Amino acid sequence: MVCTSVEEMANLADVAARHNLKLHVDGARIFNAATRLGIGVQELTAQADTVQFCLSKGLGAPVGSMVVGSQKFIKAAHRKRKILGGGMRQAGVIAAAGLIALKETPPLIEEDHRNAQRLVAGIADISGLIIDPDAMETNLVFFRYEEDTIDPHKFVRQLAERGVLIGSDRKGISRVCTHHQISADDVQSALSAMREVAVAARPD
Repeated sequence: MVCTSVEEMANLADVAARHNLKLHVDGARIFNAATRLGIGVQELTAQADTVQFCLSKGLGAPVGSMVVGSQKFIKAAHRKRKILGGGMRQAGVIAAAGLIALKETPPLIEEDHRNAQRLVAGIADISGLIIDPDAMETNLVFFRYEEDTIDPHKFVRQLAERGVLIGSDRKGISRVCTHHQISADDVQSALSAMREVAVAARPD
């Protein structure tokens, strides 16, 4: 995943302003992007009118998202959510997990990115797998297959049999994600399994 810079955000805001449009940031992994850029989330999203981000994914909560905006916008969003049946009662346990994710996980994201880079470097050395290291800036790692060398479906399935779960092949591309429960040792174990499977998952 390649991050959008503050300068690019400013350019988008200028375009939106010229056309009298609001700028919304769908920041599912905004904390990962901010960490990669070495800035705060507030700085990265300063040009936006509204922001949405996930408490799951990069932050590691079991479920939940947040929407940030002006008081007027949030009031309207609450009302529309209720009209559409999106309210949730007795949500304190879920909210507690989200608070923990917000407080405890951001400092761990840098290690997620380091582990992702270890994974990128290892994948680049596996024959039959194709990866662009420069395009992998956060904890999401995408790679392709030399289909004459590796059967993607076999590769994903045989990795799962070895306890390594990766994104299923989509148009010849798989996705791997590191997070705060994945250690450097886990990355090395995954790479060992990938090297083994790359030899076994030959096309029929």
